[in-house]
Amino acid sequence: MINPKAYTSKQVTRLGGISFLFKSLDFDLKEAEKRDEKKLSKIELALSRMRSKR
Repeated sequence: MINPKAYTSKQVTRLGGISFLFKSLDFDLKEAEKRDEKKLSKIELALSRMRSKR
């Protein structure tokens, strides 16, 4: 845990900004993974339909 008293206010806001940036990046990554999973499931559905038609 960071001791806030060891930093100036500018350093704390910079650290907070960086952690916020990483959190938003992590969120973006999770959203992208969800979209990719949906695309994959659609592709798998199409493939299974093609197999069942044979």
